Amino acid sequence: MNNLTVDQLKELLQIQKEFDDRIPTLNLRDSKIAYV
Repeated sequence: MNNLTVDQLKELLQIQKEFDDRIPTLNLRDSKIAYV
């Protein structure tokens, strides 16, 4: 992992959770996930 803070990890986990819940705002989350 490159310079991930605890807050960033928590955010990523939240994004993953929301993604699993089929939240319709996928573009933003896809770009965030792709950035990692």
